[in-house]
Amino acid sequence: MDIKLDQPVDIYFVPDTQQKMGVKNPLSCVAYDIISLFPQFVVFAGDHWDMPSLCLYDLGKHSFEEEDYEQDIIAGNESLRIFWSIIQLGFNRNPDWKPTFVFCWGNHEDRINRARETTPRRFLKIFDIVRPDLKNFDHVIPFLEIIRINGVMFTHYLANKHKSTAISNSRLAIGRKHESFCVGHQQGFDYHEDVARGKRIQGIIAGSCYFHNDDYRGPQNTVQFRGTVFLRNVFNGEFDFETRSLSSLEKKYG
Repeated sequence: MDIKLDQPVDIYFVPDTQQKMGVKNPLSCVAYDIISLFPQFVVFAGDHWDMPSLCLYDLGKHSFEEEDYEQDIIAGNESLRIFWSIIQLGFNRNPDWKPTFVFCWGNHEDRINRARETTPRRFLKIFDIVRPDLKNFDHVIPFLEIIRINGVMFTHYLANKHKSTAISNSRLAIGRKHESFCVGHQQGFDYHEDVARGKRIQGIIAGSCYFHNDDYRGPQNTVQFRGTVFLRNVFNGEFDFETRSLSSLEKKYG
């Protein structure tokens, strides 16, 4: 999908939120931040539903037996319900604000698709009855597909050629894709830019917008960036940007 406008736009980017039962919801303070800025676009990187119940890496562990598919879906839906209720305050405050909301399907959500392929047919109805609530998004981008907004690519992550693994850093991604992008998936914040044919090519990888720690990250939990990215004046593949940490947003909005 390619969206081209004849003027610069502001885009609020929400990295992976990885919601599951028992974790704190970051989307309340994120929503208040969005309605303070009134961007034309809001893009979610995906991996909003963490889906530990479908994580094959944990298969065989005792902890895996305690996971529950329905609870995974409910957790993600509930945090989005709170998000949309706050966004509605922005609509009430500014009736002329008509943003476009985009959700990029992540690899954690894609666990649902993979599970459908291997689950016995008699159990498939559960995936239709209990599912991610995406009805308020204007565009839902399938896993690894790309939406371009004024020359900037958005997707969950940029894949290596001939395989689906993620390109590991923004410098490599710029060298291989040769166009500007903003993606999630990888925790922390990684920015790189280059110049080609008289214009800047800019790349952002930001994949953590949640409060909880991941056990497998160890000490990196305390140093990785957690928050959102606000892209200003996006036009012809170039933009200004600022990071907005969750800790700052929580202090500001509670």
